[in-house]
Amino acid sequence: MTFFKEISEWIEKNNKDDYNTDPNNWYKWWMPLVAFGAFIWFVVRVIPKPSRIRYPCQRAAAPLAMGFIVWIIGFFGMSFSIRGIMKNIKSRNYLSLILLLLIFIAASGLYISTSYYEPATANNINPIGEGQGINPGRVVWNYNPEATNWDGNSNYWWNSENTDYIKVKNMFNTSIIHLTDAGNIEKAWHQIFTHFNSTYRNTSRGFQQGELIAVKLNLNTHSSYTERSNEINISPQVVLSLVESLVNNANVKASNIILFDASRPLGDYLYDVIYDKYPEVRFVDNKGGQGRQKVKVDQKSAIYYQGIDYNKIDRLPKSVTNADYLINIANLKKHSLAGVTLTAKNHFGTIYSGHYNSWTPMHLHDGVSARNRTEKLGNPLVNLIGHEQIGQKTLLYIIDGLYGGMNQQSVEPYRWKMEPFNGSWSSSLFISQDPIAIDSVAFDFLKTETDLLPYSDNYLHEGALADNPSSGVKYDPENDGNMLKSLGVHEHWNNKEEKFYNKNIDSDDKGIELIKINN
Repeated sequence: MTFFKEISEWIEKNNKDDYNTDPNNWYKWWMPLVAFGAFIWFVVRVIPKPSRIRYPCQRAAAPLAMGFIVWIIGFFGMSFSIRGIMKNIKSRNYLSLILLLLIFIAASGLYISTSYYEPATANNINPIGEGQGINPGRVVWNYNPEATNWDGNSNYWWNSENTDYIKVKNMFNTSIIHLTDAGNIEKAWHQIFTHFNSTYRNTSRGFQQGELIAVKLNLNTHSSYTERSNEINISPQVVLSLVESLVNNANVKASNIILFDASRPLGDYLYDVIYDKYPEVRFVDNKGGQGRQKVKVDQKSAIYYQGIDYNKIDRLPKSVTNADYLINIANLKKHSLAGVTLTAKNHFGTIYSGHYNSWTPMHLHDGVSARNRTEKLGNPLVNLIGHEQIGQKTLLYIIDGLYGGMNQQSVEPYRWKMEPFNGSWSSSLFISQDPIAIDSVAFDFLKTETDLLPYSDNYLHEGALADNPSSGVKYDPENDGNMLKSLGVHEHWNNKEEKFYNKNIDSDDKGIELIKINN
């Protein structure tokens, strides 16, 4: 007797007439068959890799799969009763017992999968936008608590004895290698330059001698050259790691590197560290003097904004328009007005206001305010990310999270409570080629650690869908009729324990891929 004949006879024996095997009654079986298909799909996909429970298709299949289990238990209920089991044993009807065991195993696997892996929260969204970079949407998060050993009281967090340069340098170079999947740091830099030139300049080549690299620093809390405080600005160790890697590993002359912040003075705490080792580096700031050059306006440059009430023309620094590449180094910080201040808002220190005729972003504050914002509003940060002389010239995005903060100014480093920090410094470095992805990851860290203003990630939604944003704004930062395309990919992680994004769950998916390096 064949296996299928056994099943046919068993069903005929154990069930009522209204679920018999008469072909004319096929319509009575369509729903169980659909549920059975969902059950098989769920088991095949989820049991081997439980994290797939978060996929939209599995969320749809799960209720049907569970329904099938409930239905079949009821359908064969008498056979599954204790009396029925004993009866089947005596009559040597082992098929019932085999089916019971298989369904019990599958149901257990389904229960474990759906209970151990918590469902997506309200913050988790399907990816929107298009990933950028050699590995689209990749963000490297390098965490090393040994890089930061400040006691929180004595002298300054940025002193060499409190922030270990050797460990920070290793974090930086390791992150660059993981960003590209290159075998070493030299190959990694070559790939980064080659990819950028191929993507934005239609020429497949690496860095050429004589080309200029401008590095936007975040010195938002700095007011003088001699200021010495524990307020959070860019770490000298992170900047030195970048400069040293460019010179030693990317074959860039120090004289072709420009460190700048157009709206702030470049303080001694940073200047001295870089100048002592690389005096040929150019320093450009808002003040000028003592080895720094004063920033100059490029009157031929222009940046326009859409979606906000502002009809003036802003200008850019010559150090930016003359550069061949930009590198953006921001801090990991919360912001009292915009919610967060990361790589996008870092360029508030780049623009010359046509309204105030000075290096200030005050005229854009209403446009980025998250206090009374709704999702369907334009955001000038999108124009900054998308401008051909700013975001579209940016080779690399870096977020200095060695000592993260809970405000944009007048704050000292903050001891983070969430995993894996557990009451210590954030001790992290984030690196990406995707401006939307890296800010999305940093946003999730800040959102998990503290409360943020509603719609603080508005600019990430708008930037990811810059070609068709929910606000309906036609973003055209050059005002030349060429509307922006997607500037990167945006989503939120699944939960604070795993910190998984779509590409972490399935490498074939679109979305963010967070590469975690723990030293």
